[in-house]
Amino acid sequence: MRLGILGPVVVVAAGASVAVGSAREAYVLALLALSADRVVPAERLIDALWPEDPPQSARAQLHNIIRNLRRRLNGFDEHLIETRPLGYELKLGDHRFDLTDFRRDVEHARTAREKGDHEAALSCSTAALGHWRGPALAGIGDDLAGTIRQSVHDERLAATIAQLEAHLALGHHQAALDALAPLVEEHPYREYLYELRMRALVLDGRRVDALDAYQLAARRLGDELGVQPGADLRRLEREIRAGDPLPESTADRPVVPRELPALTAALVGRTKVLDELVDRLGDEQRETGEPTRIALLVGSGGVGKSALALAAAHRLAATYPDGTLFANLRGSQESPVSAHEISGRFLRSLGVAGSEIPTSEEERAARYRTALADRRVLVVLDDAANEEQVRPLIPSGSGCGLLVTSRRSLAALAPAPRWTVARLLPADATRLLVAIVGPERAGREPSAAESIAELCGFLPLAICVAGARLAANPSWRLSELEERLTDERARLDELAIGDIDVRAGIALTYESLDPPCRTLFRRLGLLPMDSWPLWVAEELVGADAGRLLDQLTDVHLIEPMGRDSVDQARYRLHDLIAEFAREHAFDEEPDAERDAVLRRVVNGWLGLASIADGQVKHGRMSARGLPAPTPPERAAGLARQFAATWFEVELPNLLAAFDLAHGLRDFELAGTLAMRLAGFLTVRAYDQDRERLMQTALRLAPERSGLELRIRLLGELFTAYAQRARFSELPAIAALKYETARELGDAEAQQEALLRCAWAERSLARLNEAIEFLDRARAIDVPDQDPSMRRSLHLELGAALADQGKLAEGLPLIADALEFARAEGPSRQLGITLLSFGQVLALAGQYEEALDALDEMRAICATTGDELGTAYCQLQRAHVHIHTGRLAEARELLDAAVPVLDQHAPEPDPNPDGLHALGDLAAAEGRWADAARYLRASADVWHHVSGTLEVVRLIAKLERVLLAAGDQPSAAECRRHWQSILTDLHLEEAVLQLPPKYPASFALV
Repeated sequence: MRLGILGPVVVVAAGASVAVGSAREAYVLALLALSADRVVPAERLIDALWPEDPPQSARAQLHNIIRNLRRRLNGFDEHLIETRPLGYELKLGDHRFDLTDFRRDVEHARTAREKGDHEAALSCSTAALGHWRGPALAGIGDDLAGTIRQSVHDERLAATIAQLEAHLALGHHQAALDALAPLVEEHPYREYLYELRMRALVLDGRRVDALDAYQLAARRLGDELGVQPGADLRRLEREIRAGDPLPESTADRPVVPRELPALTAALVGRTKVLDELVDRLGDEQRETGEPTRIALLVGSGGVGKSALALAAAHRLAATYPDGTLFANLRGSQESPVSAHEISGRFLRSLGVAGSEIPTSEEERAARYRTALADRRVLVVLDDAANEEQVRPLIPSGSGCGLLVTSRRSLAALAPAPRWTVARLLPADATRLLVAIVGPERAGREPSAAESIAELCGFLPLAICVAGARLAANPSWRLSELEERLTDERARLDELAIGDIDVRAGIALTYESLDPPCRTLFRRLGLLPMDSWPLWVAEELVGADAGRLLDQLTDVHLIEPMGRDSVDQARYRLHDLIAEFAREHAFDEEPDAERDAVLRRVVNGWLGLASIADGQVKHGRMSARGLPAPTPPERAAGLARQFAATWFEVELPNLLAAFDLAHGLRDFELAGTLAMRLAGFLTVRAYDQDRERLMQTALRLAPERSGLELRIRLLGELFTAYAQRARFSELPAIAALKYETARELGDAEAQQEALLRCAWAERSLARLNEAIEFLDRARAIDVPDQDPSMRRSLHLELGAALADQGKLAEGLPLIADALEFARAEGPSRQLGITLLSFGQVLALAGQYEEALDALDEMRAICATTGDELGTAYCQLQRAHVHIHTGRLAEARELLDAAVPVLDQHAPEPDPNPDGLHALGDLAAAEGRWADAARYLRASADVWHHVSGTLEVVRLIAKLERVLLAAGDQPSAAECRRHWQSILTDLHLEEAVLQLPPKYPASFALV
């Protein structure tokens, strides 16, 4: 089959013409033939067919055009036009293409001319022009084919000039003049045609006519263009007028290629690396024999490597007087260009005749190195696939430079310096968007501009697409695009315009991966985690994950994050890349397989959390005995050895793993993981996280099963609510826990639930009811009762009695609880027991003993890393110092404790215990107004959370402060208020727990 575009677009098969259809169909066939054996993106074809405003149906119309062409041509070659992921490819194979034949003959003519064989040069030039059947792409309008037609016609003119030069060299002066006459009229501003005409006339003995030809050129150029003839033409005219021999033809001068594409993209935030590249490649003072200067730019697709390379190359162009060579190696596409093909093209660009370009790879590479050996040329290779593709194109001359971009690390090209191009900094990303949409428009919505840059992942390509969409839609507000990009499921859909498509860019790299690597990449997209260690990848695909991660790192689909504080190598996916991976996971992985993979990962986290939970000294028994899956061997030792640090490092991932378990609707998995996290969350006072986990897990609980796990979760939810002072909600949780325990028939769980009921009642100042619940709990016969339960029962009963003012009865019970806690070993529970013991000792006036207990608590908190426990310890020590007159020490303790307490207080209120202590200190210092303000503020917070007992105690203290300040009416109002509360609760004044002197510096009135 023979395809032709040098005239009307034709296809000849079996000696007969094949109809190619309409002008649009002929044009598409020509476009595909011009890029034969390369993929032509569908967007490029659409833009070529509809340059101004493509219709909505453009893609469908293009599909119909391709279908029609296939229908006509499939009878001769059913694989001639292939569909590719991003467009279409015409496979030329053994078929002929007239433009290729024309160019081949042109190369033969140039080779013959360089050898001095002018007969052969004339023959080959004539053969080349014989391929033309008329204007290129005849029958297709200039609105479509004008640019291509002009380019090909320029090649025909060059071939015609070569034919004329051969005529002149052979002495065919009249033949050259006959051919030049119409050419000069057709191209009146081509100075070289006048030069040839003048030479032909001189060689024919007609110097006067040659000078007339010069005057014609000068007149046309001056009158119609307003310029004088160029230096070469003027020099020739002077030589002819002087009667000197003809000067050397300008056609014989060395070829200096300048192939750099134009700079079209704004470059922001790359000044440092740009300067470094120029310094690396731009040193003109080089010693002979010095290796070629090489610079590698590597990074993910869309990060701006090509724009940076072009910016550097344009700045360096003047440093390379022998030219700049540029090639897109298409390494990220389905069919990368071979080094063999590129070196051939470069040789032609350097002026080597086609016939002199060797066909063997080794010889061609040697000829390429020879051509550059004594020149100063900058070679830019964009989008390299691998080191193998680059090596044959490395110049050998010390005066040359090589700049390479790639999505791969090209590690084997060491020791060439490498710059990894990262995402832009947030401020630079916003500046890039502003540069595209304009400062005035962006200035009206600065926060939306910043948000768009962030939603684009600070990736230059994505930001350029977003900016282009805004520029193409001037009526859009930036906030409208921001809203579109906020939907993660559609974000990649929004980041496409024309032939620029973020998704398509990532797809090029994805398609280049081998199947196991693609599988890991897809599954990593399912993880809602910012970063993860190696074992996670192993759970996704197996033990070979390390090698696959190396491959993904090499192509910059994942980013290594270094090593964390427990010495694990960590990795992450860029947000947009993660979205792409997630899309393909849902498209290519069956639902059951996705769920199985995620379940393996969550079980891995649960196994490790179970190990670490057993090492953290939180003293909580609520997770004891829960089943634990086998942990990933790689990380098990770290979770055991560095439990608290491991928990802190992996907490975001553990919370994300819980969400995955919830998404799988697996109550046992989610609930068990929540319980294994509860101890650490309690110690570090991550109360909101703990509350969320318990609530979410409980919503998954089946109606008639999983009762034991439900009881545990209710207990932890109760503790979380108590920690956050949500007292009014505690009785309902405790009652539900008790009913669930009864349904299960678990006596120990019922006892523990009644203990929670007692605590709930005590928090609401219903002390008598609290003691009744405690009596019921103690009456339950539990064989082999857990020591922790005995501690809790003694502690709660002792505290309830102390609340009633019965310190002599409560103190021994708390002392017993302390002995039980010490027997269990150092833990957060021991610290809590010591705090209660110290509080009651202080109320009893045993201040030194109280400080001893608090010192012991402080040491335990330091061991377990319990920041909140330390703050409460400091707070209680401050109370002791206030009541013993050591006010400076008290202030120092409160300065340290109160900010920590406020940090962990429920929003928006400060911690009421801190306010209470500050009020006591102000009263001790005689600052009555400050004391009253702090005590009122504390009472307001406690009232907000239904802390009735604390409210009544604070009002009683406020009465004393107001009396000391001389405000007797307000003091009397306070007295009526606290007495009314005690009456409603059927409590005695002893619950006020006022020390013998309050404050210590003055006697009670």
